[in-house]
Amino acid sequence: MDRKVPESKIATSFYFVPVDGGPIVDFTPGQYIGIRAETTEFTTQRNYTLSCSPGEPFYRITVKKHGALVDGCPPGLVSTWLHDKVKVGNIVKLSVPCGAYTMDLETVRDKPIVIVSGGIGITPGVAMLEYLVDIKHVRNKIVMLNLASGPDEEEFHEHLAVIRRKHLNVVIKTIYSR
Repeated sequence: MDRKVPESKIATSFYFVPVDGGPIVDFTPGQYIGIRAETTEFTTQRNYTLSCSPGEPFYRITVKKHGALVDGCPPGLVSTWLHDKVKVGNIVKLSVPCGAYTMDLETVRDKPIVIVSGGIGITPGVAMLEYLVDIKHVRNKIVMLNLASGPDEEEFHEHLAVIRRKHLNVVIKTIYSR
């Protein structure tokens, strides 16, 4: 793992680059990668949506640290492992990007684009927004509506503010449930 960046009180972005220094496998915004967690206590895999657009020399996933849903239940196994045990420089096994939750730019043409997300579900939306404005240079009006519990649990707040200031065709609205 190349770096860890806190995105909110409960979520962190993890950046992965190939150990051999080669290029990453290309992907489409909205796709996910599998993370293989191999420890002395468990071995399992979880899938996480890529939260960056193609064209970068890394994969970025943004993971919410899941606590126990109810008393007596264990916390999220892989999310806790990523947050608490995986350090910069550790080697983590990844799958190639997969998934069909992607956007079709051919149907967009000159229509407004609306991206709707909630909580940690913002990850594909951020990847799509970055792709639209930084890679495809789309001039359509883009509206991103995001729901978060509160300001301390709003992932990518500063990152989205930079995009909004840089691109006049982008409107980003976040609604807090608390």
